[in-house]
Amino acid sequence: MKSGKLKVVSFIIGLLLFGFILGLLAHQFKSYNFHAVMSYLKSIPLSRAGLAFLLTGVAYLVLTGYDYLAFQYIGHPLSFFRIAKASFIGYAFSHNLGFSMLTGAPVRYRLYSSWGISGVNIAKVVTFCLLTLFLGFMIVGGIVFLFEPPVMPRIIAARFPRMEPFGILCLVIVMCYLFWSWVQHKPLKFYKWEIPVPGPKLSIPQCFVSSMEWIITGSILFVLLPSSVSLTYPWFLGIFLLAQVAGLISQVPGGLGVFDSVIIFGLSPPLSEEKIIGALLGFRFLFYLLPLIIASTIFVIHEILLKKKEIREMFQNKASIN
Repeated sequence: MKSGKLKVVSFIIGLLLFGFILGLLAHQFKSYNFHAVMSYLKSIPLSRAGLAFLLTGVAYLVLTGYDYLAFQYIGHPLSFFRIAKASFIGYAFSHNLGFSMLTGAPVRYRLYSSWGISGVNIAKVVTFCLLTLFLGFMIVGGIVFLFEPPVMPRIIAARFPRMEPFGILCLVIVMCYLFWSWVQHKPLKFYKWEIPVPGPKLSIPQCFVSSMEWIITGSILFVLLPSSVSLTYPWFLGIFLLAQVAGLISQVPGGLGVFDSVIIFGLSPPLSEEKIIGALLGFRFLFYLLPLIIASTIFVIHEILLKKKEIREMFQNKASIN
C-alpha cells in the first residue's frame, strides 16, 4: 500500500516538475532565434543525418542485449526475435514517457506474460536491465570524468568543482560489482530489495554491452552538432552522461527540458545555443519520436493479433464442450 502511494506521489511530483520546466523553456526560448535553429537543422549534411539514423538503429539493437542477458541470467529460453520486440517497444515507451517503472515495465510485462513468462521472472528481467543501464554509466562515466572531465556549468561547479573524485567512485563501484560477481555468485540484498549479480560469464558481457550503448547513443547527438576544434567526443560524452542521468532522475517524459538544459549549458560556449537546439531537435526525432511511432505500431498489431487468438481459442473451447 505504501509502495503504491509512493509511486503516485512520485508521479504527481514528476508531472509538476514537467509543467514547471515547460514553462521555463517557453520563457527561455523567447530569447532564441527560431529561424537560426531551423536554419542549422536544415543545414546538417545528409551524410551526417544518415549516420545518426544508422547509429540510432545500432543503439536500439545494443539495448536488446540488456534483455537478452537478463534472460540468460534467469535461465528461461525465449527466442531472440521476441526479446528484441519487447526490448524495442519497452525502451521506446520509457524513453519518451518517462516514469520507466510505470511505462516501460508494464509494456514488457504485457508482452512477456503473453509468451508465458512469469511475473517473478519479468520483475527480475526489469531489475537486471535497470542495473545494466546504470552499470554502463558507471563504467563510461568513471573513465570520462577521471581522464577528460567536462567543464561544469557554474551552478553545478559551485558544489562539485572537480569531477575526478566522482569518476574514481564510479570505477570503484564497478570493481566491487565485478569482484562480487566473481567471488560470491549470488544477489546483493539491500533492505527489501534484491539486486541480481550474475557470474563472470554474464557480468563481463553486461559491462561491455552497457558501455557500448551509452557511447553509441551519445554519438547520435554528437554527429548532429556542428564541428568544433575545441569539442572532443570524450569531453562531450561527459556532458551527455550528466544530461541523461539528470533526465532519468527527474522522471520528466523524455527528460524534456532537463536533458536539453544540461546540454545547452554544458556546450555553450564553444557552440552557439541555436545550433545546439537544432541538433537536439534532430536527436529527439531520431532517438525518441521515430522509435515511438514504430514501437506503437508494432504494439498495436501485437495486441490485435493476440485478441484474435484469444477469441479463436474461446470459440474452439465452446465448440469442444458442445
